[in-house]
Amino acid sequence: AAAAAEQASTLDAVYLAKELAALQALAPDSGHVDTLANSIISKQKTEGEQVYFGNSIYDTVMVLTALGKAGKLSGVDQAKVLNYLNTHRHEHHNVFGQPAGYAWGGWEPEESDTTAQVLAALSYFDDAKKEESEVYRAIQGGLLYLQDIQDLDTGAITHTYDSAFATAETLIALKALGMTYEEYAGSGSPWVKKTKTKTIAQCLLALNEWGESGRVNKLVGLLTARHSANGFEGSVYSDMWAYIALGEAG
Repeated sequence: AAAAAEQASTLDAVYLAKELAALQALAPDSGHVDTLANSIISKQKTEGEQVYFGNSIYDTVMVLTALGKAGKLSGVDQAKVLNYLNTHRHEHHNVFGQPAGYAWGGWEPEESDTTAQVLAALSYFDDAKKEESEVYRAIQGGLLYLQDIQDLDTGAITHTYDSAFATAETLIALKALGMTYEEYAGSGSPWVKKTKTKTIAQCLLALNEWGESGRVNKLVGLLTARHSANGFEGSVYSDMWAYIALGEAG
């Protein structure tokens, strides 16, 4: 970081942002934090009512996050940055064709990992918690999109190539937005999904055939814990699978 600060004028904003992020994590009181942040801010690009960094939304988001974590976003016109980010924002529709939030993307219109990264960056904006602001509305729209595409059985944030990465980015964003562990992972959280009985039962049938005793016992526990006088879900179409699976598992 010291070396980067000495030659900051010759390095691009994205490179410096990586240095700043690492320095902020390890030595937030270092005098190089201001040097790196000021140099990054001096490299912002302006086109009309838009401000951005580097050559893409990915570059801009990385820089904004680094500056945000360091508490150095005051030197950036946040409204104009949001204008730039929103050139990559798309209205998302649910399976019924109804509007269900916003997604951000660079290569594709909807990229769940990029959307989560945008939300994490926006969490550091001055107006992030002001309900009447464009920033707040953008954040809420992004959260609505991520919840809409969340897998109901696994809780994963779905992604064409890597759902694990998109899920991790979403958890990072939720924490950056100030949510506590209970709010995003507690039993009452809307982000925590209850796997369908039929899905658990079919997994149990398969694992039982493979002799996966450890996981079999866990799935048996999930099913028996939700059983009542009304069955499992009160539906013969799902409950019959549970009875069959438990019977096969002994």
